[in-house]
Amino acid sequence: MFEQNELVSVAFATETGGYREIETKDLLGEISLITSKYETLFDANIPISSTSFTVSADNAGSISLKYMDISEISDIADTDGDGDALHDTLAVKDFYDTHIDITDKAEEADSLPELTDVKLTSVNRAVYNGTDQTPEVVCDGKTLTAGTDYELIRLGGSDAFKNAGEYSILLLGKGDYTGGAITSFIIDRAALASADVTLASDTYTYNGRSQKPAVTVKHGGKKLVPGTDYSVTYSDNVHAGTASVKVSGKGNYKGTVTKKFTIAKADQSIRLTVDATKIDVGKTTAIKVSGTKGSISFKSASDSLAAVKMKDSKTGTVKAVKVGKVKITVTAAKTSDFNAVSKAVTIRVVPAATSTFKADNQAAGIRLTWKKVAGANAYFIFRGNTQIVAIRDGATVTYTDKKATANGAKYVYKIIASASVTGRSTHSASVTAYRMDRPAISSLANSGTGKMTVNWGKNAKATGYQVQYCPDKTFKTGNKSATISGASTVSKAIAGLTKGKTYYVRIRTFKTVDSTKYFSAWCPVKSVKITK
Repeated sequence: MFEQNELVSVAFATETGGYREIETKDLLGEISLITSKYETLFDANIPISSTSFTVSADNAGSISLKYMDISEISDIADTDGDGDALHDTLAVKDFYDTHIDITDKAEEADSLPELTDVKLTSVNRAVYNGTDQTPEVVCDGKTLTAGTDYELIRLGGSDAFKNAGEYSILLLGKGDYTGGAITSFIIDRAALASADVTLASDTYTYNGRSQKPAVTVKHGGKKLVPGTDYSVTYSDNVHAGTASVKVSGKGNYKGTVTKKFTIAKADQSIRLTVDATKIDVGKTTAIKVSGTKGSISFKSASDSLAAVKMKDSKTGTVKAVKVGKVKITVTAAKTSDFNAVSKAVTIRVVPAATSTFKADNQAAGIRLTWKKVAGANAYFIFRGNTQIVAIRDGATVTYTDKKATANGAKYVYKIIASASVTGRSTHSASVTAYRMDRPAISSLANSGTGKMTVNWGKNAKATGYQVQYCPDKTFKTGNKSATISGASTVSKAIAGLTKGKTYYVRIRTFKTVDSTKYFSAWCPVKSVKITK
């Protein structure tokens, strides 16, 4: 029987017994043929939903046909072929009970080439290029011309062959070609391997977040559409190192392209907080570190000037050793995502405060004395809050304040050691003094046997007086003292002296404040010979 999608050739018998072969593509219009099983046939390429189709005898030549309704159809069984064309036999009955037999076999005539042997060449695996493409039809090695040699019809869709996919097509012979064929025309997806894939940047810096450079894909000069033509996935794109961008084809594109980009290590921040950048010899200061990621280390440029050691993971302790400037370098080690970073701070080591600072009354004023400070080459002396002198000689260890002359007055002094390379000490030494005028001996006499009496002038600001006498005028050996309380007592008799010896006498006043005695300078020495 006729099969769906089969192009059928039929032969109509004439009164003289002759017959001629006619193809269905030539049979349009006026005679209806119906199979006995009411199978669906195809007319010139378009399926018919009814059980009939119409043919025409336009090209029948000398065939004499009457056009009449079909009232009966008989069929024959399928027959094995022997190389000749095979045809079903259909019977057509007219109004006059006469009929024309359509035989099951026709003689071979000089037939046109059959398109059943059509072969598609390159277009079978055409590649998507964004434009409409036309299949190339080859029959017996010859490339046929569309519209002249064949008619091409896309089955089940529009006539466009643009997007990648497999298209079912029907080829019908024309002109010098007969028959037909149903086949597939395949447009493969274009490969992304030949695309130009670029990233917005090849290098990024670690910031703790995913790095996703924008991707641009061009294929054949055409900029592809993300999400439609391709998708993008990122990997290893958070931490420092080499990250990947995988571009995968979609829709009309296939394959993948992988691009690499670099995530560089970030620079660590480092902040140093120093308790003091200027410290005295023997003192310490702390350096605190913040903002870093790697482990911390401290290093002194000169341990002989200042040594540093770790106090905890973020703190270093610097101890000053000797006057000078020293650089302390703090380093945060590199990590997987951060570069190492270092920062230095300069510590100025200044002289320590003097360990000894004294004041005593002299005839001309108050004399200050101190112990030399290591590394110091200058001293600054203050009376109260006022600097009264700068001593630029580090070897000098004494100074007399000749303006401190007010009897009974309190004077407070401060001394600061200094080094020219680093500056003044951060500490000072202080001393308090009371200015006391020295008394004057008004009389000294051998007032009795082994006895002398000394008299002096009164000092109303004094708490008392000290009388010192000695047979040695240098007062280095054999001297003795007598203390007189009260400012009003201005005479002292001293017994037990040796006849024939000369005694040297001197007197000084004192003022007692909080159990501390502040003495005046000694008065000029006078002597007396014991003759009694």
